[in-house]
Amino acid sequence: MKKLPIGLVSSGIHKVLTLILASLTYKMGVVLIDEFENGIFYRRYTDLWQLMHRLAIERGNQVFVSSHSLECLRAALPVVRDQPTDFTLIRMENTIDGTVVKTFSGAEFAAALEQDVDPRGNESVFESSNLEIVNGTKNQSYHMIRRHQVSLG
Repeated sequence: MKKLPIGLVSSGIHKVLTLILASLTYKMGVVLIDEFENGIFYRRYTDLWQLMHRLAIERGNQVFVSSHSLECLRAALPVVRDQPTDFTLIRMENTIDGTVVKTFSGAEFAAALEQDVDPRGNESVFESSNLEIVNGTKNQSYHMIRRHQVSLG
């Protein structure tokens, strides 16, 4: 097998290697990933979510991911559904009074995706009282500190 310099591989492979190295370099740290899906083949989104979740657990890191891609967020569903307490959706909303930050539990995030609700928008339907949560409670307290967080801006 011929070795290639990292500069000659695709941007997607380069990004995945960068994410893996960042996750392995730090223990009990914070990993920030902007536009998680950029450069990644869409059929690999779920694999990447699973990998980043596993690395976050193994290294004790907190991972913050930003994404504007509904397809990418939907690809997280299998991981979020299996480990809902490891995820928090943090959504920023612009209002006339400024930016409002809303948090949703992993169970609420999964329920929204399962019920075809777009968690990126200002849809009033994406409130805990309007979602049927199968594996969790609507009365969960929201904690900003999780092993793996998703932030949408």
